[in-house]
Amino acid sequence: MMTPFAHKYQRIFYILSLAALLLSATVCLVCYFLGVNPLDYVHPCLFNQLTGYYCPGCGGTRAVLSLLHLNLIQSFIYHPFVPYVAIIAAIFIVSYTVSLISKGRLSYFKLRPIYFYISIVLILGNFVVKNILIYNGIWIE
Repeated sequence: MMTPFAHKYQRIFYILSLAALLLSATVCLVCYFLGVNPLDYVHPCLFNQLTGYYCPGCGGTRAVLSLLHLNLIQSFIYHPFVPYVAIIAAIFIVSYTVSLISKGRLSYFKLRPIYFYISIVLILGNFVVKNILIYNGIWIE
């Protein structure tokens, strides 16, 4: 069984996760109130344009948008890494916050190296599966 990362790394990840959540929420609110569509500023994937194949990150933007619309299954289909990270981060942030509020009386969900290895497998698996489907004439959109 893999041991969790050191406590100091858990705390750093917690702070970075809260900062990313705050920044994301701020960007979403600003875009909403200003009527700006952030997708107007997203450039097409250069790897996809040059090769005709998906890159390991292709589908990520669509996955994030589906997740924001609370469509977890569609988000997973677009890119399984996005909902996976969202779920792990949500569990970690909530449990760590509860642990801080309880002054350590309640334990928190500890991040382990296996969760990061799973992330790598999801990214590479998405890349391989989608490109095999394209090679066989099944286009995913």
